[in-house]
Amino acid sequence: MATVDQGEELKRIGITFGRQNDHRYGIHVGYSDALSKLNALSILVSAAPTNLLESPESEITLSEYARSTMDQLDGLIISGGWDVDPALYGQDPHPKLETIDPQRDRFEMAMIEAALSSSKKILAICRGMQILNVFLGGSLYQDLVSAGFHDHSKPKQEYDLAHAIRFESNSELGSQMKGAEMVNTLHHQAVKDVGKDVHPVAYSPDGVIEAIEGNNLMGIQWHPERLFQRDDRHLAGFEWVVS
Repeated sequence: MATVDQGEELKRIGITFGRQNDHRYGIHVGYSDALSKLNALSILVSAAPTNLLESPESEITLSEYARSTMDQLDGLIISGGWDVDPALYGQDPHPKLETIDPQRDRFEMAMIEAALSSSKKILAICRGMQILNVFLGGSLYQDLVSAGFHDHSKPKQEYDLAHAIRFESNSELGSQMKGAEMVNTLHHQAVKDVGKDVHPVAYSPDGVIEAIEGNNLMGIQWHPERLFQRDDRHLAGFEWVVS
């Protein structure tokens, strides 16, 4: 566990999150619990009201809002959630496309841009890894089963180890996880064409990209925030973003 010297300020890590329905936001407690275990502060960052920020009467743009938010943070976690709008990577909706939240998509892409421009680390988890890849010019499989892969959506087994992963030898995440190569799986979409400035570093047995890395960028397709209590090696991504 990370320690903090007396008088040293705690790292402030922003965590984006999204809607559960039209009237409620929500996020798994594991994100903030993991950061707390590492003596870092969790700053929850909900999607900006993009319709207001981009109205003619607005005194601030979405980009300015995101930059102002990132100025107060030391790092950023893009959390899991609903599907990414396929229009962002030039595709029509697939019949198996689930709920999308275009407002969250646009806000998180603005936050990614702000974090990159200020050279702050981004840890992107599940949907977060997908929106990061799309921001970088990549694309997604809208539904893995339809694309010929195994079913990776096991929401009733969110705390269970569902399948193995294989790390590339040059993976920073792989080296930090020290042999923890079983993960949970809650997604039906995944990275297809990899965006610029990142490269795949982990795969599932059926070939789905499970992690990507780049300069100040780390994407994890599984949900370590639901696994670290049983195996603290799954804190590796959180340790990276706090460091």
